[in-house]
Amino acid sequence: MKLNLRSVDLNLFPVFEAIMELGSLNMAASHLGMSQPAASAALKRLRLTLKDELFVRTRRGLEPTARALELYPVVHHLLESLRGEMERANQFDPVFCERVFKIAGGDYFDMVFMGRLINVLREIAPKVQVESVIHGFQESLNLIRRGKLDLCLHYHKEIAHELPTLKLFEESMCVLMAADHPYADKQLSLSDYFALEHVVLPKLVGNVNQLDVILGGFNENRCVRARVCSVSSMVMAIKQSHLVGTTPTRMADILCEGYGLVAKPFPKEAPSIPVYMSWAPFSDKDPVHRWFRNMIVGLE
Repeated sequence: MKLNLRSVDLNLFPVFEAIMELGSLNMAASHLGMSQPAASAALKRLRLTLKDELFVRTRRGLEPTARALELYPVVHHLLESLRGEMERANQFDPVFCERVFKIAGGDYFDMVFMGRLINVLREIAPKVQVESVIHGFQESLNLIRRGKLDLCLHYHKEIAHELPTLKLFEESMCVLMAADHPYADKQLSLSDYFALEHVVLPKLVGNVNQLDVILGGFNENRCVRARVCSVSSMVMAIKQSHLVGTTPTRMADILCEGYGLVAKPFPKEAPSIPVYMSWAPFSDKDPVHRWFRNMIVGLE
């Protein structure tokens, strides 16, 4: 009569295998990340299931019985086969990946990361797509928790208590202006900065305004002449007039190179701004998601 495997706890067999290979219950427990009492209880249950002592204690440690010696090659082969199959299932070949990754990072992600990321993906994962979406910060977090968003770039260190989070790098701010702006070849003071006419972007709900952090309540003293809805509109306003705009330095470097603008150091000493990337806990060990996160990290 065949043994009904539904009545057998298959988790007991790795304990049996470890004891056979290490000759010690304590060492087997340590190897498997178990407590000694838990390993002892597992061995006791397996002895009852197989109706054999399996191991007897001697001066040299635990010695296997004839039944254990007979059983070990079968158990070891099955466990090795299962491990191999699980490893193959977890292997990932980016060439065949057709996943669409959704990222909330706004214009910053689009300008600083998107182009370089696509160039890398084109070579190693030609079927992968990247979709940049714009949401307020709290909405982005909710979408990540619901599995509707893969990644979020932000400035909020405290989110590491809620979601897996990695600091990508530290950022700073600078002031953009046209090449023919009166201050293009002058040193910019803080009083000059407040007096100049500014073009600004809208603030998304829940997002931290880094200028508020740097300038405190004095941010309201800026002379805001225009409010636009996109970085491209801001660039055109700067290029076609004597308005100035304040942007992260990495973004400013790209805009200066592409549009012939001038970037001036921000006229106030300020701590660097950490840029973080967060994702859902259930994506943390997903090999495909981990691979994609590493692609972004590798760009810096």
